[in-house]
Amino acid sequence: MSKSNHLHLTLNEFAKKKNINLNISEGASILTTSEDKEIWLEYPKDGELFIIHMAVLDNISELRNSTSYENLLKINANIEKNRGAWFAIHETTRSLRLCVALPVDTINFSVIDTSIQHIIHLAKDVM
Repeated sequence: MSKSNHLHLTLNEFAKKKNINLNISEGASILTTSEDKEIWLEYPKDGELFIIHMAVLDNISELRNSTSYENLLKINANIEKNRGAWFAIHETTRSLRLCVALPVDTINFSVIDTSIQHIIHLAKDVM
């Protein structure tokens, strides 16, 4: 089975179990949490990685001082806590995003669900 087919079957299973509409045919889809946070699911065409990310700050300028930057970098450097997640700046929106990339051929319902819950939990340390 191709990686693309595997991803689509997995996302269909995820949507069915979560009772949501999920269309990633354009390469991305957005889930909204019960707290009105947007979780982006992205799959670059024929890519190797499935990317999940969310905004932690709407604009990087919300980090006002060096202590804020230092705290952010401490969180980013805690590999055990982050379990593969990292912070990044979205160029277009200047938002601070929390990201995780998953190899397409290893994902299943549980991996996607756990990864989403994990970045939501990590984001609360910054917000």
